[in-house]
Amino acid sequence: MENQHKTRDKSQKAVYNIGDFESPRAFHLWGTPKKTTCAIGGIAMKKMLALLLTLCLLAGLVPLGAGATEDTSCEGGTKCTHAAAIGDKHYETLQGAIDAATPGATVTLCSNIDPSDPITVSKTLTLDLAGHKISNTTPIWINTEDEKHWSLIRVSGEGNLTITGNGTLEAREDDCYAVDLYDTTSKCTIDNGTFIGNIHAVYVSNGNLTVNGGTFSVKQKYSVEYPNEYVLNCYDANYRNETASITVKGGTFLGFNPQNCRAEGEDTNFCAEGYVGVIEKTEDENTYY
Repeated sequence: MENQHKTRDKSQKAVYNIGDFESPRAFHLWGTPKKTTCAIGGIAMKKMLALLLTLCLLAGLVPLGAGATEDTSCEGGTKCTHAAAIGDKHYETLQGAIDAATPGATVTLCSNIDPSDPITVSKTLTLDLAGHKISNTTPIWINTEDEKHWSLIRVSGEGNLTITGNGTLEAREDDCYAVDLYDTTSKCTIDNGTFIGNIHAVYVSNGNLTVNGGTFSVKQKYSVEYPNEYVLNCYDANYRNETASITVKGGTFLGFNPQNCRAEGEDTNFCAEGYVGVIEKTEDENTYY
């Protein structure tokens, strides 16, 4: 099934009620300098002013990520106020920890977080949710030519993300997905945890998703007739040309049978060879596979 915010070659999905947003990333760096007078004058003064201006410009050009603080004195536990850690190095934000991580590292979530932008992963990493929760109270979804924010976590470029630690990714209702994969070289493996999105819990525009475990559901439904048919979903054209794929080897899905769904057409089967979708339980008129 196509991403509803790109093309709609199938029946219309429910419309996200998100509203219009101004970019929070636009900010003013420099004001118009006022003229100054000085009694020192001369070439020496001009050199001094040039030096000061150079230093100011260099300071202004330092990227925000370079100023991200890491704390090796935090002992963790209930007194820890940091968002994430890599070993004994603790970081104020999860994105800061991910940016600082070397390929192959494990980033551990230290507390519940409420992001206002997608957490982006473009390297090989393990994200240990450590029982914590990532959820947004302000809208994340943006789908313009310049910005495409679809999920709480995006795997892009050469990203190869493994999610573990039995935590929760819960999107704000009528907003975004829990996870999306963006590029043909992007990969994500979900070992466990709870993933709650809108229309889709996990969406693969390009790349390869492997589900070994976890619980998956959606708040915003696709339609009255097919409320949960697209909990896992690929972009149709990329699924057909095999640049987008989903392989399911485990997990629990609310109202969604990964062996027999409509995600990529009638009778779509995302299950790996030798795996089948079975009814796990029925609770409050909801079927779990």
